[in-house]
Parts: sequence; C-alpha cells; structure tokens
Amino acid sequence: MSEKSRSVIRGEVFELPGDRSTLTSLDDYEGFEPNKRSSSLFLRRTWPVTMDDGKRLRCWVYVYNGTMKDARPLRSGRYARRTTSRRSTSARSSAAK
Repeated sequence: MSEKSRSVIRGEVFELPGDRSTLTSLDDYEGFEPNKRSSSLFLRRTWPVTMDDGKRLRCWVYVYNGTMKDARPLRSGRYARRTTSRRSTSARSSAAK
C-alpha cells in the first residue's frame, strides 16, 4: 500500500468504543499480533481515509502481511458487495496493489 497511489479501496468506517477490548478482538479476528508482527496474517496501521462527504480521517486498517505478487487488483475497489442492516459510514482510501 502506498499513500501516493491513485487506486481506491471502498469500505466502511466504524467508531470504536474508548476501551481497547474491541480493537483487541478485531486484532484477534484479523490474525494480528502486535508483539509478533512478522508472523501476523495481517498488520494493523493507520491510513488516510476520505469520507464520501470529503472529510479526511486517519483510520485503522488491516493490511495483508503476505506476498501479493500474483494478486490482481479489483478495479471497482469494492472487495465485497452485500446488503447489511448495520449502520455505518462509507469511505474510500487510497492504496496501491
């Protein structure tokens, strides 16, 4: 991922509660171990995000910690299209392959 990239990834932004337990649960789900970064499936990092209304934020994102040499980018920038009843805010983030 590169902040200089013109690629767009579409996703959702959620505000987490003030305690760290939710972030710790997300880390567990994503296979991120802060003390074992090299063996983690994903890495958590902050990333610049532009909301649909143009507001810019820095948000936590999980980045795959393996090789991407054979991966093909999704031109739409949408990893999954699904209908959901969850209330969230849409956002987009610039990223490279």
